[in-house]
Amino acid sequence: MQEKTIEDYLNLLYPNRNNLTPEGKINLTYDQRFISDHISEINAYYKNSQKPDSYLARSGMDEKSIMLMAIKDTKANFYFSLLYPEYLSLPSNEKFYLMEDYMFIASHIDRIDVYYKTCQRPGIFAYDMGYDQQEVISMAVGEAKVDYYFRLLHPEYDNLSESEQIALVREQTFIAMHINEIDAYYKDAMQRNRQNNILNSQEIIQNALNELRQSSSMHL
Repeated sequence: MQEKTIEDYLNLLYPNRNNLTPEGKINLTYDQRFISDHISEINAYYKNSQKPDSYLARSGMDEKSIMLMAIKDTKANFYFSLLYPEYLSLPSNEKFYLMEDYMFIASHIDRIDVYYKTCQRPGIFAYDMGYDQQEVISMAVGEAKVDYYFRLLHPEYDNLSESEQIALVREQTFIAMHINEIDAYYKDAMQRNRQNNILNSQEIIQNALNELRQSSSMHL
């Protein structure tokens, strides 16, 4: 099976390269460097997915979609390794716990990728402050989690009026300020919930916020 080239992947991501905006050109430069650095991993994913017994082949996914999945999966692995460079040296139980974050990154790779690429540009706060890759990806994942948990609580958000959305800003800010505690609570609750299936995701997040608010008020 013929391997795909860097140009094959770039043509897939940027079919109109001659008409890119300045922002698009910056993204192209980043993706060109990323694909070049990880071409072996991307092609390995692509070739494995082309095997008749692979999940993607059996699902009927076309070649271009598989190529795109190869890039996204490789990026998810890369960003996860930036976030947890110590992962391979951790005991099995800690690795298992962190797989929740890997699954989150893979599920939200487009949003996280955009955030990460944006932070590579001069004039952006993270770039100008000299934040390293781990700090940037930590912020990217954190920002994605804030939005994810907020929308678990308010799935109707996009259909609300402007005034109704503004009324929820305080709650969104509270989630952002306590994202680490909320995330830890959610992961632990989901682990327990897999065994008894008592609460849904929205109820878990609501409970997390209620407990945090109660704890905050006790320390006032």
